Amino acid sequence: MGSTMHILPFRVAILPMVFRRCRKSNVGADGKQPYPPNHGICFEFIKLVCKGMVAILLPIVLFILEFGMIRIFKYVRNGKKKEKTEKVDKKETPILLAAKNGITEMVKEILRRFPVAVQDMNSEHKNIVLLVVENRQPHIYELLLNQKIQKDTVFRIVDEEGNSLHLAAMFGDNLPWHILGVALQMQWEIKWFDYVKSSMPINFFPHFNNNNQTPKEVFNESHKELLEKGGK
Repeated sequence: MGSTMHILPFRVAILPMVFRRCRKSNVGADGKQPYPPNHGICFEFIKLVCKGMVAILLPIVLFILEFGMIRIFKYVRNGKKKEKTEKVDKKETPILLAAKNGITEMVKEILRRFPVAVQDMNSEHKNIVLLVVENRQPHIYELLLNQKIQKDTVFRIVDEEGNSLHLAAMFGDNLPWHILGVALQMQWEIKWFDYVKSSMPINFFPHFNNNNQTPKEVFNESHKELLEKGGK
């Protein structure tokens, strides 16, 4: 009963507002109402409910992304089904998780509301650009290129091992695309590496990592097995 009494004033307050908005919007160019006023009230009420649902669900989704501790990945690689458990970095903020998983709309919304989030880093000193490059997310990388941000402070960041463009050269399990055939897979790997490399001026990315390796050397080393399979 107590909760009903709290909700009642809200209903009493919001319905006249909805009714007034409907009366204004339910008038055509000829001054006539195209549909009954009670229909307009329903339409306007549905709009308000939808907006409320978006406002409620977005924080919940961000909470799940930020505080989820364990994710189970099932994927198929080289014809064998594998399963692995990966611990989520506690320092990975919602925008970092959304970026590495390719959720473009969420990245857009977070950057729109909190532009400073582009500076977030995880425990491996990887920011949004490095995670996008590592996890092969071309749509989000292009989004970041078109953002009005200082490229030097965001795109020149290196991780704790001194990697930058080197992450685009590494062949690992972070592949959002599943391509049949070694030749096609190698072709896409080369295209991704060249795309990231050509997105910035020459010598923009740091040349050597902490292991004194260039991105090209990392590419050749990490793709050695893939090349051998393609030669068979």
